[in-house]
Amino acid sequence: MTDINTLLVLVYAKWCGHCIRYLNLDNKSDKSLWKEICKILKSCKELTESDIKLDTIDFEEKHLKSLINSDKKSLAEMGINYDIDFKKLNNVVEFYPTLIVLIKDNNGVFRQVNNIFNNDKENAKELITYILDSKKQLKGDAIKGGAINLDYRKKYKKYKKLYLELLNKKK
Repeated sequence: MTDINTLLVLVYAKWCGHCIRYLNLDNKSDKSLWKEICKILKSCKELTESDIKLDTIDFEEKHLKSLINSDKKSLAEMGINYDIDFKKLNNVVEFYPTLIVLIKDNNGVFRQVNNIFNNDKENAKELITYILDSKKQLKGDAIKGGAINLDYRKKYKKYKKLYLELLNKKK
């Protein structure tokens, strides 16, 4: 098994009309849009070239709530072998279906680094962009004290200099 470093998590509700259609929960169709999107994402060269090893997981909202109090052993028995903070995950779900990218940090914990996905859930290209943006955002978090803060310091220094010039002119 490859070392998964990115999870695309779908949280759905069985009572939601959008979820029923997206996941084909009522079996009215021969295909599930979610499963088709997952196939496209898992075979996407753009993600592979960006060193993204993706897995997709879906949880029903009631199931997610029960996972909050589960320990690692019981999670492993359920086939969930990822270190995920289900309480935080549950707290960010605002509507159904919800798609969230979780990226493994240096401690092996999958964490949310981007907002929930609000675009077209049936458009694989938009999801690919969302996943790539999430990875970029994590890299930005990892280099705090480096390039990100240097840019801020340069801007701060520039405005501080302008402010001092204004003060001197006023005197």
